[in-house]
Amino acid sequence: FNEYGLIDNDPDGLGIDAEDALGTLTDVRLSPNFANDNTIFLVTENDNAVNNDSNVWLSTDGGVYWERAFTADWATAGTGIAAFSGEYATDSVVYVGETGALGIWYTANVGKTWSARTVSNLTGIQTIAAPDATTVYVGDSASGNVGKSGNSGWTWPASLVSNSGATGAVVSMKVNDSTVVVGGTAGTVRRSDDGGATWVLVGAGGLTAANVFVDFDGTTVYAVESTTGNVFRSVDGSAWIEIAAASTGDTAAVELILAPDGTLYAAEDDATTG
Repeated sequence: FNEYGLIDNDPDGLGIDAEDALGTLTDVRLSPNFANDNTIFLVTENDNAVNNDSNVWLSTDGGVYWERAFTADWATAGTGIAAFSGEYATDSVVYVGETGALGIWYTANVGKTWSARTVSNLTGIQTIAAPDATTVYVGDSASGNVGKSGNSGWTWPASLVSNSGATGAVVSMKVNDSTVVVGGTAGTVRRSDDGGATWVLVGAGGLTAANVFVDFDGTTVYAVESTTGNVFRSVDGSAWIEIAAASTGDTAAVELILAPDGTLYAAEDDATTG
């Protein structure tokens, strides 16, 4: 059955025989068509150490009411992640996965039903991105490799796995049609304009050896460093230029989002305030 409202199954905080489904919020994704459909998918992790569940919550009214749409019991205790299809307005496709694991779940009816797929030829999932209903990319959790499926995640041919050149892991990935931009764990950003077949380095210098989260608009690529929270821009592959400094001195960037209206959002985890 589905539960309504953001339900914490451990109200006394003792964790005894409790699910604690709202223990940790790990991902929040707004529909690409949010201005019209007000749809949000939110992923939480159980804090009960007995299980590795990721809970997927759905709101279709901008976050006023929530429904638990799905719970996945993963073999590994990673972090739950979600990704909308870029054409969600017409295909209603959403993917959910767990970092470090190889399983992903797929829905094409706004979370009413889900089906499982298994990624192959990678070590584990770190990121998911889908430009349309059938094409989906995953970034590897232990290398710069990017896998690609052309049938909604049913198969992942080795021939479609490419080394992006991102170092460590693909911690960030954004797609638009056949353009894919990824950020690695050592200050590297790479770009492909042919669906992952070939990759080029974005920028030259200027980024520290840290996780880099990215987004882009045409030939302009934006990046935020995890260790500093500073935001950079590269145009036509040119050197990085710092365009914004972190709001505080004790930050850890966790995401970068470029809104359709051109507004750039950098999410930071501030250790001084939580």
